[in-house]
This record gives sequence, structure tokens and C-alpha cells, in this order.
Amino acid sequence: MGGAGVRSPTGIRFQIPSDPDWIDFTVQILVQHAERTNACDLLHLGHLRVSLFEALTNSVIHGNLQVPSKLRNVSSEAYCNAITMRAADENYSQRAVDVEACVHCDRSEWSFMDQGRGFDVASALATADRNVRSPEPTGRGIPIICALMDEVHYDDAGRRVRLALHRNTRRPEF
Repeated sequence: MGGAGVRSPTGIRFQIPSDPDWIDFTVQILVQHAERTNACDLLHLGHLRVSLFEALTNSVIHGNLQVPSKLRNVSSEAYCNAITMRAADENYSQRAVDVEACVHCDRSEWSFMDQGRGFDVASALATADRNVRSPEPTGRGIPIICALMDEVHYDDAGRRVRLALHRNTRRPEF
């Protein structure tokens, strides 16, 4: 992985590079860790997978590579080209995402910290409900995460997202 990992029976911490190819692989590692530690019941592992994927994509692509999601509204090709160009540019590709997962007796937490500029969290959360109903192909990640997790917190001007699931919480079935 990007850096030396620290393992304990209930927690892991490591870094990944700002390469979109690392997103799926990292989500797999975190979901496997969640399964091993009983971070959530099997029924909700799919919700966890989607939430982790959305949050990590935001950290790598929108945070570190600084590719705006609105570019997808222009064209998928322009969006993909921008990601490829930024991933090849050392000014962006040298950034890493800090990844943490920790399971406590009553809750499980995941955290992603990018090295980007951050974003206006209040504005993003205020428009999240409207984005779900928008015909545009962007802006649904944060509302999806908020719907599937028990807690979602942004710190450091939006550069860090912390997700949490509580034990024995009833969640919606999608």
C-alpha cells in the first residue's frame, strides 16, 4: 500500500495514492476488515460498500486531484480526461489519502483525509437533498452517504470525512 500500515484487532490505518485505480481495492480492504471485525451486520455491508466508495471517490478525485464533479455535466469524456491528466500531473498525483477504520464495541468508524483545497461543506449539505432529485449526473454522493450511514462529519474545511455506523441501528432497506 501507499505507506506502512498499522494493524490492531479492531483498527487499521494506511495511506493510498491519488490514483483512481486504488479506490475499489481500498474499499475491498475496508469491507473485508468490517466483515472480520463484525463492524456491521451482513445485511448492511452493501450500504457500507457504497458509502465507502462514494467518500473515497470524493477524497481522491474531487479532493486530491481537484477534478470538479460538475465537469461530468459537460461530458463523461471531458471528466475522464481531466482525471487522467490530473493523475499524471505530479502537482496532484503526489498527494495521498489517509485511510482509517476502527471498530468499537458500540460503533464503527471510517475516516478519509485528503490533501486538496477542501470545499464549502455547509453549502454542499444544504443542496444535497436537491441534488438527489436533479437530472444532472453529479451531486448524489454526499446524500447517498448521509442516507446509508448513522453519522457523517466533515472536518478541516471538508478535507476529512468521518463515517460511523452504530451497533443495532435500524437502517432503511434500499
